[in-house]
Amino acid sequence: MPNGKYIHRFADLFRVSWPKNAKKEKNTNIGGLVLSGDFALHLFSDALLMSLLLAGPALVVCLLVGLTVSVFQAVTQISDSSLVSVPKLLAVGAVTVIAGPWALSKLAAYATQILSAIPTYL
Repeated sequence: MPNGKYIHRFADLFRVSWPKNAKKEKNTNIGGLVLSGDFALHLFSDALLMSLLLAGPALVVCLLVGLTVSVFQAVTQISDSSLVSVPKLLAVGAVTVIAGPWALSKLAAYATQILSAIPTYL
């Protein structure tokens, strides 16, 4: 942890700050837009966090269903591969139906934020 301080936000785990004595890279010109490494890293880390947030509920449910079915298989000594995949498929489908509107609203808000900020970057 930098300087012994606690990281207060999850997003700070992905932030990179340049040391004061380090040389910064030249800005890259992409179609008239000057893209610095720091800015690109910020956009990438925000996109990564959004993808983790959107995929998180389905992944957690898939993990819990897989663990439950595996324990059931170990207790009953049933070794059928379709016994694992069918409940996972049904559970992830149910989570997608239930959490779909929430995920869509989060994704739309993020896309609106990114697209509306484009004029400030030019």
